[in-house]
Amino acid sequence: MKATVITIANRKGGEGKTTAVSSIAGVTSSRGLKTLLIDMDSQANLTANFMQVESEQTICDMFGDRKRRLPIVKVKENLYIVPGDGDIAGLESALKEPADRLILNEAIEKVRADFDLILVDCPPDMGWCTINALSACDFLFVPMKMNSKSFEGVGKIANLCYQSAKRTFINGIFFSEYYVNRKSTKRYETKARNTYGDTVMETVIRPCSKLGDCADEFKDIIAFDPKCNGALDYTALWDEMNGIIEKSEKGKE
Repeated sequence: MKATVITIANRKGGEGKTTAVSSIAGVTSSRGLKTLLIDMDSQANLTANFMQVESEQTICDMFGDRKRRLPIVKVKENLYIVPGDGDIAGLESALKEPADRLILNEAIEKVRADFDLILVDCPPDMGWCTINALSACDFLFVPMKMNSKSFEGVGKIANLCYQSAKRTFINGIFFSEYYVNRKSTKRYETKARNTYGDTVMETVIRPCSKLGDCADEFKDIIAFDPKCNGALDYTALWDEMNGIIEKSEKGKE
């Protein structure tokens, strides 16, 4: 059984991509799924969330020498990470050929049988690193906040899917900071559902300060406070994601 590969992406920064990857990993690893995180963002916030000491090797080493395997670091039981660093930004100028879109995919295939789930965190851009993440995934989920720039970011990711090396499309869009009483919330929710229909997921992520606090303790939200709104919402989000995945897999039978 090979791991399911999920990419979390949005063209705009600050949409909750890293928080989503970290939190979903907290849910899945706590349920016994051997989960691997891959940090493709030059800000390396996902790495900083889990690692107190810099890693000697990062994702950049694999891109620099494709014969190398992914540098995997164990975080805790059932949770592992491929660290990122600031040098990822330099990859954009080095990756130029069509075949370069598949570097991450090829590296993942070498370790895919060792895990149940692989989650890829993307940078907030439309460059080669994001294209690699889109080309490597089985499923793509996009976080969206309730504003125009975030809504536009969803559309740009949808367009970028056409540049991936295999048929990639958005499997689900979720609202990552859902303020119930704001007028903009209903406006952009309606706009998103009218534009993307059933691709917009039912689960929403409510604001929760503990989603930020847990990173300061180098923990995911489930390990930090499993009863807070953030933990409850991301648990529900994973359950909905998993339902989408299972439905897709049954459709292939």
